[in-house]
Amino acid sequence: MTDAPARRGETLLLALGNPLMGDDGVALVAARALRRRYRENVDICESPVAGFALLDLLTSYRRALIIDASRTGRVPPGTIREFTPSDFSPDATASPHYAGLPDVLALGRTLDISLPCEIRILGMEIDEMDRLHEGLGPVAAGALPEFIKRTSSILDSWVLE
Repeated sequence: MTDAPARRGETLLLALGNPLMGDDGVALVAARALRRRYRENVDICESPVAGFALLDLLTSYRRALIIDASRTGRVPPGTIREFTPSDFSPDATASPHYAGLPDVLALGRTLDISLPCEIRILGMEIDEMDRLHEGLGPVAAGALPEFIKRTSSILDSWVLE
């Protein structure tokens, strides 16, 4: 279920994931940890959606930070990487959520939908995202404080401008 923001500010923190799939919910845990700190400056949305459904969530924001788990097998689990939409080609599959991000943004531009002028993406590499269970594993839980710190750093740079 998507937890849409109550108000439409300029900055969105969009946490993607499924809390029933273990480490895939790491972004949701991070967003919950940041709610109180940013309640006045940032709209925070937790969502399991992907693909074109992201258009509705991104519309009318000036900036958006998308946080999510990914499993690429290219870096060790717990690694946190930052991306922009230009880092993904239409056939890139760093995560099921990002697979369609270039297409989503292209469609938004084609339809003249007001999308964020700045989008940044933080992804945490995880071991496993296909086993049904709740809670984070030890590697994701250990990397969570750094994930939250990096998310806060980006949001602070935006809201303190």
